[in-house]
Amino acid sequence: MTYAVANGLLVAGLVLSGMFAAGMIVTVAAFPLLAVLLRTRMMPLMVRTERLRGRIGRLLEFLAALGVTLLGVLPFIR
Repeated sequence: MTYAVANGLLVAGLVLSGMFAAGMIVTVAAFPLLAVLLRTRMMPLMVRTERLRGRIGRLLEFLAALGVTLLGVLPFIR
């Protein structure tokens, strides 16, 4: 808005701000709506892949801990 007012484009700045607000409203409304609508379709997939997702989660946790440890040790190595 500062740029728009400084260059005499107040209406364009207001329109742009309105479009940003509309986009945020659509995004905030769309995600929960899709989550509710797709829940019944996703549940069978979630049940079938429970073991795999658990293993991947543990692997990611281990790799994250290893990464944090390596970042902490890195200053002492140099």
